[in-house]
Order: sequence, then structure tokens, then C-alpha cells
Amino acid sequence: MPPYEEAIFALKTLDNSQLLKENKSKEYYSSLTEIVKRYLDREVDEAALESTSDELITRLMMHKDAGSFDFDLETIRKLDAIFKRADLVKFAKMNQESGQAEVDRKTIEEIINETHEAVPEPTEEELLANQEYLEKLQKKRQRRKWILGISGVLAAVVLAGIIYGAATGFDNLKDKVLGNDLRELAEGRWIKSEYGNPAVILETPEVLVRAEAPITNADKSAVMGKDFFTYGEMNSPLYILVSTTQFSQKQDIALETALDAVLDDLEQSGAKNLIVKRDDFETDKGIKGLKAYGEFNVQVSDTKVLKQKSTYELLLFAQQNGLQEVLIVYQDDGKYAEEILKRIEASIELEISEKDGQ
Repeated sequence: MPPYEEAIFALKTLDNSQLLKENKSKEYYSSLTEIVKRYLDREVDEAALESTSDELITRLMMHKDAGSFDFDLETIRKLDAIFKRADLVKFAKMNQESGQAEVDRKTIEEIINETHEAVPEPTEEELLANQEYLEKLQKKRQRRKWILGISGVLAAVVLAGIIYGAATGFDNLKDKVLGNDLRELAEGRWIKSEYGNPAVILETPEVLVRAEAPITNADKSAVMGKDFFTYGEMNSPLYILVSTTQFSQKQDIALETALDAVLDDLEQSGAKNLIVKRDDFETDKGIKGLKAYGEFNVQVSDTKVLKQKSTYELLLFAQQNGLQEVLIVYQDDGKYAEEILKRIEASIELEISEKDGQ
């Protein structure tokens, strides 16, 4: 739905809830403030949902001062007052005076209406795009009339789908109908291969492809050789990277220091808002290393960072004269991504240099 229609519909839905009658003021104010923040996020400021109440008010004042939107100062003050009351209800558990919530709800609708009127008129390009949309909508309506003629067949297909879903699970039905990239990778034929020097041996859903090794912070020591293998892109459903580095001189490598450098390289490669947890790691054959894991947002251009978070796991192993790195990044689907991660982990084998093996 368009932002304005979505917000008004959400307010009416809130009106029909029983939250106030059940004295659930915290839940009521949470929904009320989320409605106006979501509207502002879509219509005015794309950071509104991620901002605190104070941050959002500051950003609205900046928009007003910059002339981006013709906000009324009193409107911003009213919104600030409602945010403060909402925070008191949600976090300080303060009770509001009788009827205050209804007054705030009405004020929020007025603010949405005023903001809607302040939004600049669409440009000719936007109007043209809208005309194309309307034409597509008309074609869809025509197709819909045709589809009604075979509604009996569709009903039979739906019934068959329900029976199939009940028998095999509706998640399975959804994957069959809509597709699931991670499921296809998890259930496909896996490939065991050897990468780099000193070699990293592991199983992956697809073979990794050699790529040009970037110059990174980890290369500040004298590097004799570096190999770099990848599958997918950082913002793909699944991204795998295997990297091996040989140093020209044998040296004792501090894994913690090396991990800091690799994580810094990961940020430089587009991992923003990086959350890092660390732990020891040991392969099935007893080779010890270091693990970092957590989440980050992928930067896809100079100005755009994806809102959806990616989950990652980074494994690092040190030898007398080399580093071995395995990075797995995925969009968590709640099931198959975790299966893929565990299977790759369990398959890891490492080539150990002669001195390290002694």
C-alpha cells in the first residue's frame, strides 16, 4: 500500500484492538509510535524506523531547516510530546490520564495528514512512472477476468496443495512453489575440493572459483603467496570465501592480531555495523583455530546499505609461515542456512606445514 493509506489503515486497525480496554497502554503506545515512524520512514526519512525518538525529532528539524519538507514547528513539537509520553509508558511504566491515549491517537492522525500535505508534488518522471503502473494495473485486471473463467481448475490446484502441504509440511510446499535457493544448495550434490597453499580442504554446495587476491591489512607482513577463492557475492543468499597466505619468512602468528586485521578487511569490503563474537574453534581432526561470528549489514553501493542483516562465521588458522581463512556469509532462512554452515564446518581439513606438524 502507499505510505499514507498504509498508515491510516494501521490506525483504524489499532482502533479496533482491545489494548486500551485491557489496560495494555505499553503495547498501545508501541503500536501508535511505530505507525507514525513507519510512515515517516517511507515518506520523509528512510532512517526514521532505526532512530530513537530524540534522533527522529532532530532529523525532522533538520529537514525543516533545510527546506526539504514544509513542516510546521508546532507539528514537530506535538510529535515530540507524544514520543516522550510513549517512552514514559513503555520504559517507566507510568499511567496516563484517562483519555490521553485517545487524544494522542487523534493527534498522530493529524500529524500524518499534515505531513502528507507537506510532501512535495510528484515530478513529471514520477507521474509518468505512475501512468505506466496504471496501465500495468489495467492489464492485470483484464487477466483477472480471464482467470475467473478457470477458477474451478485453480480451486482444484489449491485443494491439492493443501492436501500435499498437510502430508509433507507447509514449509516444504512453500519451498516447492516459491523456491528456496539455500534449500537447493543444501540438498544438492556437494563437492569436496582443495584450495590454496597451505591447502584448505572442505565440502561446499558449489565449487569455489579462484579470484584475484586483494591487497589487505593482513598483507602488511612480507607475503610470498596468496590464494583467494569465492562462491557467490557478499549480498547473495550464500557467500563462501577461502583464503590462504604464505609469508616469506617463518614467524609465529598471533591469531587474535591476525583476526583483527581480517575483520578490518571485511569491513572495508562492505560489512557495515559489524557485530563480532569470538570463540576458540577446533576441527574434527583436532586442529585449533579462532572463530569470529555475528551479523552485519552489506553495503551494496556508496550510498546504500541493506537493512536486512547477514549472518557470518569466520574461521582462522595460523601456521609457522601462513594463514588459512574460511568465511561463510548467509541470509538466515531459519533452517537450511544453518545446515549448510554446520556441514561446511564439519568437512574442514587443513594442510599443515612440515614444521607445524612436528
